[in-house]
Amino acid sequence: IFFSDIVGFTNISSSQPPEKVMAMLDRLYGKFDRLSKKHGLFKVETIGDAYMAVGNLSEPQPDHAVKVAMFAMDAIGAASQTPISDDDPSLGMIQIRCGFHAGPVVASVVGTTNPRYCLFGDTVNTASRMESNSVANCIHLSHAASTAMNSVQHAIPLLYRGRSEIKGKGEMHTFWIFGYHPEASTESSSPMVRRKSEGFKNGEGSGKTRSRKISATLRPRIHSLRVPHAA
Repeated sequence: IFFSDIVGFTNISSSQPPEKVMAMLDRLYGKFDRLSKKHGLFKVETIGDAYMAVGNLSEPQPDHAVKVAMFAMDAIGAASQTPISDDDPSLGMIQIRCGFHAGPVVASVVGTTNPRYCLFGDTVNTASRMESNSVANCIHLSHAASTAMNSVQHAIPLLYRGRSEIKGKGEMHTFWIFGYHPEASTESSSPMVRRKSEGFKNGEGSGKTRSRKISATLRPRIHSLRVPHAA
């Protein structure tokens, strides 16, 4: 399960008219919808600035975790080419943070008024935590997601983040996609994000500050994970 959100969205929403925010999200989500079809993922829903998609749901996909990883990389690229405002280029481009996790879920339509197709299970909560503990322009994944990637042949290098304290989950071993980790991500090109970066959710500090902390304390290792298809 994949989640993303927009860095600095609270600041963007407070400084832009609602119709401008809606237009920005429409530009971004239109690109994400096309990418989800390209990679064979199922778009579940959007909640404000959050985008949720899932693999291996509507049809069997042994490489579902790899598909999600490739979607995440393309999504960051698409966001970085999407302006916050078509009328004010000085605001810069959108930046997102991404996270994903693999595990069991139940899919169903609940309720009778404005029914929605939803996913249920702790896997959803954990995937959301991977995103909320990510950094701008980075892709954060769980050990379970890395194991799912490792079950098929691929060539996406992962960077071991170490053991991280995840709210509601305790200590978890997590990974970055190499090239989409804090040391590789550049400073925000968006003046609006620079003025007031939300960074991490739940008061965990800005992405830039957190990046330094990760670099100084976790000393991640590269895992190339190029393996044959599992039997």
